Amino acid sequence: MFISKPRSLLDSTHRVLAVCKSELRTTRRRMRFWILCASLFLFAFVGYLFSCIYLQGGAIYSPSFGIATPRFLLGNISPYVVLVFQLGTLVLLLDASQRNARDRIEEVLRSKPVTSIEYLVGRILSVSVLLWIATCLIVGALHGIGLTCDWTEWQFSEPFQMHSMLNLLLLDAPVSFVVWCSVLVLLTSVVRFRIGVLILGFALMTGWSIVVSESPYSFLAILSASSNDSLFISEISPQFASLATMGARLASLAFAGALLVFATLFRQIDGLSVTFKNALGSGLLALSGVLYGSVAWGVVQHYYVEPAKWREVHESQTSEGSIDILDISGSVHINPKTSLFVDLELLLKAEATEKLTFTFNPSMKIQDLMLDDQHAKHSFRNGLLKVERGDSSNEDVIHRLRIVARGVPDPRFGYINSAIDYLSDPKAPTQAVELLGKDGSVYDKGYVALMAGVHWYPAAGSLRNSSKKVRRGNDFFNVDLTIELTPKTWQLVAAGTRVKSESDKSSLYQVNPEYATSEINLFASQFERATLVAGGMTFNLHLHKKHTQNLQFWQEELHTTFQKHVELLLLQFTDFELSLPTNTLNLVEVPDRLRTVGGGLRMKSLSSLPEIGLLKERGFPKVNIERLYSEQIPTQSFGFEEAQRDLHFLVFISYFNRALGTDNPFLGIAERYWSHHTSATGEFAEVLDEVVLALIAPSIDPFSIYSTLHVADLSLLMPSDITWFSKYSSVSRARLQEQYFGSRTAIWNSIERQGLYDLLNSDNRQKKLEPILLKARKIARGLKLINDEERLNSWLTEFRNQFTGNTYSLADLVESAKLNGIQIEPCLTSWLTGSDLPGYVVSPLTIAQLADDETGSPQFQTTVVVRNVQPVDGVIQLTYPTQSSAADLYWTHWIETAGIQIDANSSTRINITTPYELRQIQVVPGLSLDRKPFVIRTDSNIEDLRLFAPRPFLEDSDWFPITNEQIIVDDLDEDFSISQPDAGSKLYISVTPKNWFSRRDLRIFEVDKGLAVYTDAFFNMPQEVWHRRLGAGSYGRHRKTTAIAWVPKLKPPGRVSFVAELPISTTWTLEYHLPVEWNEANDFSRLTYKLRVHDAENVWNLSFDTNSKEVTKGWNFVEELNLKAGTVTVQVLGTASPGLMFADAIRWTKVPDE
Repeated sequence: MFISKPRSLLDSTHRVLAVCKSELRTTRRRMRFWILCASLFLFAFVGYLFSCIYLQGGAIYSPSFGIATPRFLLGNISPYVVLVFQLGTLVLLLDASQRNARDRIEEVLRSKPVTSIEYLVGRILSVSVLLWIATCLIVGALHGIGLTCDWTEWQFSEPFQMHSMLNLLLLDAPVSFVVWCSVLVLLTSVVRFRIGVLILGFALMTGWSIVVSESPYSFLAILSASSNDSLFISEISPQFASLATMGARLASLAFAGALLVFATLFRQIDGLSVTFKNALGSGLLALSGVLYGSVAWGVVQHYYVEPAKWREVHESQTSEGSIDILDISGSVHINPKTSLFVDLELLLKAEATEKLTFTFNPSMKIQDLMLDDQHAKHSFRNGLLKVERGDSSNEDVIHRLRIVARGVPDPRFGYINSAIDYLSDPKAPTQAVELLGKDGSVYDKGYVALMAGVHWYPAAGSLRNSSKKVRRGNDFFNVDLTIELTPKTWQLVAAGTRVKSESDKSSLYQVNPEYATSEINLFASQFERATLVAGGMTFNLHLHKKHTQNLQFWQEELHTTFQKHVELLLLQFTDFELSLPTNTLNLVEVPDRLRTVGGGLRMKSLSSLPEIGLLKERGFPKVNIERLYSEQIPTQSFGFEEAQRDLHFLVFISYFNRALGTDNPFLGIAERYWSHHTSATGEFAEVLDEVVLALIAPSIDPFSIYSTLHVADLSLLMPSDITWFSKYSSVSRARLQEQYFGSRTAIWNSIERQGLYDLLNSDNRQKKLEPILLKARKIARGLKLINDEERLNSWLTEFRNQFTGNTYSLADLVESAKLNGIQIEPCLTSWLTGSDLPGYVVSPLTIAQLADDETGSPQFQTTVVVRNVQPVDGVIQLTYPTQSSAADLYWTHWIETAGIQIDANSSTRINITTPYELRQIQVVPGLSLDRKPFVIRTDSNIEDLRLFAPRPFLEDSDWFPITNEQIIVDDLDEDFSISQPDAGSKLYISVTPKNWFSRRDLRIFEVDKGLAVYTDAFFNMPQEVWHRRLGAGSYGRHRKTTAIAWVPKLKPPGRVSFVAELPISTTWTLEYHLPVEWNEANDFSRLTYKLRVHDAENVWNLSFDTNSKEVTKGWNFVEELNLKAGTVTVQVLGTASPGLMFADAIRWTKVPDE
């Protein structure tokens, strides 16, 4: 039925506005609205307060935690925070149907010329406008706090970045409110019960938030209610919402319109027919589907289809020949307002093949291409450039290739051969993108970063990710480029850069490094520079003109102490003539969206480039240096000014050492000495470079993309981190957890199961890379232990100089080592090529007092025998405390022995002579089945051998452990079990509202034989569940672990069983092993264990009182039992009081016959 009087659009608009005004007045009078506004403001203010506290705390301890500060906060809002504001629509529209009936709206519609659709539009607009205004006021108030702090120089807070605030307030918030209001209007029209509306509305909103939180980064632009989630908040390269987001918002509005029209179908009075409303609603729904489908397909094309096509084309290249680029020269014109222009000449040597194959960014348009001064036929598709050689195709000759091209490099083309695409992998946390960046290059009006990995210049070969490509090594070449930079106010940062000339509109630079390099990286923007000279090197700090507050710190406050420490650091290398290829290092600020992780299997950190180190915008350029020092350095120097300056340097370095992922540009020092000169090729190439890097910088853990993905979410702001201690400890713990992840149990298990040869040919890239990195470090440590350090470094220097600008093989490395007297067995032989690992058992520690030395001082000799029970040689080291720490459980000072080689299936007696009683020694087993260092202790009496001189440090021994009278069941044995479900593991940490107020669960991420591994303090451990504890002074045949449970009740959460097979029927002694950590836990662990023992015929219920004075760490007597031969089970049933329980090992010992 149509109304008789035609309705114009203008009249309808007036009526909608009238309804909207009426609803606004009505809603504003309701107490619910004001409570909602107050709650939203309180919620937002508390979150903002946490961010401000983080600005004063977490952000000053690590460059990775600047993400959570107010400036960048709107780009790091959890979907669950957005959900709280969206729930405001549910609060205001929950009882819409009941209010219609109570206020007799239907009767009003009958008597007034207002249609249902006009009324519903007015209601939706009123609620959306009110919530939008409230949001604007809340965000504006918080932004005002930041502005006030800026104006008054009170460094408590900082304002939001303007583009992110406009994206939120002008695009995201209004659309989100309109959409959810439309959903709820339809719900209230269909469901007449408020509880039903509440349940369905809350379920829909929460479900959508979960979908967003679990989605990969690639889909955030169209799924997230915040467009800033798919952007990078930046002051030097700001961004508005993307076209994909704009299309998604239009689709959302069309969808909201469709829901609104369908809602009118449930109204009794209307001026439109049901047929027309069905058609209109269906049309709007179809329009929404088309728009959203188009946008979604665009996202799929952008992140999935095109990169997959590029990868497929490059992987299909099987016979492309070998090309060695010798020289790259020519000119480059950078104009950020237009495009990049390159006119390059490549001098190259190629094998006999019909075509020369190169990788070149597909967005570059080739205008001219000449080979040896002749126009050459070529094809260029999908980033693969093929040039026909013509008559010289059957010859190995040197060619001169000239290429002229123009365009803006496609940032997606960078690193398409990566082992993992963390932008599109649904398992990868989206926070990792914030840490690692996403664009292979940046080319906009505010900043230009041309990374080599985006292939803005031709590179030899295709981007294959096969082992053959990886083992080909890097291509080193000389560079001589002239760079024209059109904005005169901009500066260029590159390796070997100097200014040639300047004009009114542009500047000319020459890029000519003094050494052959494997990559060309260019950075240009409005930089301000500060220079510091130390140790014969020049350190240039290039920060954007908007972030110059820390330049003075670089020039003045750090200068003196930086000089001293850098000279000491460089001295370690220059003593062995291991020098950097250049005397200049440029630290340059880059926007956070620039990708700083490479491609291929290794996916190495790009924060340390030849002659350049990258500083993320959110890190050092924005950190409050004054706050950094005031929090960590005493205000009084106590007269030690030099010590005060040293503290400044220590704090500065510690700030970067706590960085996650690629945020520390100083971690690449070993690469500057090695990888920027040469690289490995051939078999085991993936391992050899890592071994050498670990030799050069043994204290630096290599970057692993998987470790960073694991801890990425720990950089998020959580209320549990608001105190000073928790801020600091959370930052440190995140870094420690990242380091630990690279040597976790699963990686060791993989190394034990497979040799490097099998790992290198594995299809699982993560299970290939992580064991390589861990085993390479252990091989390097073994080499350092069994060789003289000076000779080892001299050999590395000679070898690097010999292969500078070229690649080397394993045979080259072995031959050079032998010529220089370097012992490589077993490290570069059986450890590298074999699959077996050494494993050790040790004798009890014995102490003897010897004859006094020449000065009359007493001498003691502590002896231990170490046996290698495996068919491969091993290398160990012993450490022991000095006299001042000899009686302590944890040593503050200790002594390290030289490396000790233990041959396969042999024993070595080790005698340590000291002027004091030495009752504890730590065995550092290196690459072995034992995995981690372990301590052996003794309480035995001192043997009197004062008539004898000390024995040699090392002696051969025929000792072999005798175990036929003992049967031990360890917590790692197959005969050990716990009656609880196997724990689940988390490859990557995911922070949810459950973890906002506690990080406890985030520290449990791996499983060891069914039990979750717990590495933090025991009092933080989740209760009522058995966990695996590594180390803890536990028993173990090789690696030492224990099962542990925090029991709040009078019984353990799961029954523990130790099952043994006794060979004969006789009397056996049962002993229970308590680890050292049991002793450290003190009153928490002094419990009475209830044990049950049963064999084939009998059952014994026993008590093991660990509070008894006779009980100590180690083996403890429980009972003597007359047992039948066969299966005997010991069960740990419970405890007589709450506390910390251990299930480490039991031992059955046959009682000798009298």
